[in-house]
Amino acid sequence: MIENKRFYVVYNFSQTLFLILFWIAFSCGIVFAQDKVDIGGIALPDSSSIASQYVYDSVSDRYIFSKEIGGYPIGIPLILTIKEFEALVLKEQMQKYFQTKVQALSGRG
Repeated sequence: MIENKRFYVVYNFSQTLFLILFWIAFSCGIVFAQDKVDIGGIALPDSSSIASQYVYDSVSDRYIFSKEIGGYPIGIPLILTIKEFEALVLKEQMQKYFQTKVQALSGRG
């Protein structure tokens, strides 16, 4: 005859509390140890109806970049120092330059 034996594990309060705190700390450590990943974004080209312009404000010695549709501003204007403006214009010029080179090499230009 086979007897059914049941085994009970008895924990006291301090052991239970320790196990719960250990589990919380371990699970939080896994979450915080993960690296942030930049998944990028999608940038759609601007429509031909959107007018982008830089305006120099001599009082504040800043450039203001804004986009408008039919004279109505869209978005928040970007306020740039002279160095930031020059860096942005250089970046835009380099993008256009390399785009024309890629188009010429691919035969689309």
